[in-house]
Amino acid sequence: MRDLRVLELAGSLAGAYCARLFASTGAEVVLVEPPRGAPTRHLGPWIDDPDGRTRSATHEYLDAGKHSVRLDVEDPAFADAVRWADVVVSTCDGDLDATRDLHGRIVATDPSTVHAVASGFGLTGPYAGWRSSPLVDWASGGYLHVTGEPGREPLQGGGPWAAYLAGATLAVGIQAAMIHAARTGEGQLVDVGAMESIAHAHQWSLTMYTHTGAVKGRWGRRFGESFHPMGLYRCGDGGWISVGAASRDQWENFCITTETVELMADETLYAPAVRFERADEIDALVGPWLAARTADEAVAAFQAHRVPASRVQNYAEVMRSEQLAARGFLEDRTDLGPGACGVDRPFRLGDPPPLPPPPALGHHTAAWRATWAAPSSRPARPSITLPDVRMLEFTIAWAGPLAARILADLGVDVVKVEHPASRGFATSGNYADIPPWNWGELAPPVVRAEIFPDADPGAHPWNRMGVWNKMNRSKRSLCLDAKDDAGAAVLDALLADADLVVHNYTPRGAASLGIAPERLAGLNDRLVSVAAAFR
Repeated sequence: MRDLRVLELAGSLAGAYCARLFASTGAEVVLVEPPRGAPTRHLGPWIDDPDGRTRSATHEYLDAGKHSVRLDVEDPAFADAVRWADVVVSTCDGDLDATRDLHGRIVATDPSTVHAVASGFGLTGPYAGWRSSPLVDWASGGYLHVTGEPGREPLQGGGPWAAYLAGATLAVGIQAAMIHAARTGEGQLVDVGAMESIAHAHQWSLTMYTHTGAVKGRWGRRFGESFHPMGLYRCGDGGWISVGAASRDQWENFCITTETVELMADETLYAPAVRFERADEIDALVGPWLAARTADEAVAAFQAHRVPASRVQNYAEVMRSEQLAARGFLEDRTDLGPGACGVDRPFRLGDPPPLPPPPALGHHTAAWRATWAAPSSRPARPSITLPDVRMLEFTIAWAGPLAARILADLGVDVVKVEHPASRGFATSGNYADIPPWNWGELAPPVVRAEIFPDADPGAHPWNRMGVWNKMNRSKRSLCLDAKDDAGAAVLDALLADADLVVHNYTPRGAASLGIAPERLAGLNDRLVSVAAAFR
């Protein structure tokens, strides 16, 4: 939405991050600030620049690419700004009356304007009038309960991630509302509460409770209850690595890599949750192998055997990462100091220029007041009917299925293309001897990872896996072996008629399947392809 006009009323971190996402795609974002400036200008950490000024790192990140205007919402020019904007982003922190009054004024000024409100608990419900904070958001959405070591106090995540997730959710809602506005001329109120955004992001926790009544615990460095090895390991040089071996193949390759092939002879260990129950035993056996290697050597060995692994890097190492440099993720910020750099965009559309640093407070006030005073029409946008849009999805795990599910929930025709064995990737397939179980207890390990309703796999367990069903609702399923000639022909026919493709394969995997970008361009020149890769 490169021609989108966004009016951000300075407020929460969620609202600031939402507007930054739009600035990242080329939208025109005007930050309306009070006399003391946006709250982001007053949040640390702090940077002393070469000119001796102290700057907020939070502000430098969240307000990059925006224009700064000092304006009171009671000023008559505010109505002109609303008429200019496609979207108004605001924040409600417990003052429902003020937000309702603001929304009424926006609708009265221009009913085609989308008004998006970020808050802690939403604008309705028993908590609507409550105030919030990053810690409160982390707690209300349930993540505080599962973060930290077992038996100790809970911990907040290491940043304002709850606010950023709420901001990203708000951005999704805005885009859906803009599609509606382009088709109907009707603006909408987009109401996003952080509590719901955080709860929506849970992977296993909520499904465990709804399907089995069990409450997920806190497990520190281990992936609680359902999977192992899935977490952090220390190597001989003192460095840490992260390893994720969920599937049957990954478990076997983990054993081969760590020279513990004797574990492969125990069929019960092919159930991921059985491995979690016996994590101390497994870790004791792989410990000598890890102790004999540096973190870099261990990662190289795991990657050579197709086991997901990476070194745990400190922030200095992250900033020197060859991977991030190759992706163009960092940009020079020598205005903040010699050799300083900052984060650019989380995704790219084409090859956009770097986001400019945030301006001085009120730097663009005169120019924008003059712009708003001169009537101008908004850019025309194509009318899109989402059910007429077809997406082909080739994804596993979490990120890809979630992205496709959001679009499916909004009405896009999502066809999930699956391999015949795709739904059994993390299971042992042996459910013959399931011990007795009571509602509210953790499910028996042999069936725990899949989270079956009532811990019962049933006659068709591949259709009853709770987390899989949670991530793939609203979609259609096509089972296809693309390596077979007939299957490849069906796939090509689907690609030729599709509008969108999303996958989270490696470049090598995408090429093998026949969905690499250069091949898609030859099949369908209007096809939009998104790779939800891990790095």
